[in-house]
Amino acid sequence: MVCPSPNCCLFKHLGRPKTIYEISSSELAEIANRTKPGILVVYHTAGRGPQGPIPDDQLLREIQKTYRGKVVIGHDLEVY
Repeated sequence: MVCPSPNCCLFKHLGRPKTIYEISSSELAEIANRTKPGILVVYHTAGRGPQGPIPDDQLLREIQKTYRGKVVIGHDLEVY
């Protein structure tokens, strides 16, 4: 996952310097558990595995191992 801004609130939860933009799916799930969003929209993913980009369904499964709330993978022009 990529944070849109170096001032993003994600960094408060991760305890990382503000110059790091990428977080793992498990870190995102941990943050979502702490912040309890109504819906977690994952957008502009940068996940890559040995065979190329990580499919959306695999990414969802990774997040849902830890996060039990509503989560979707967002795409351009979608509305939630």
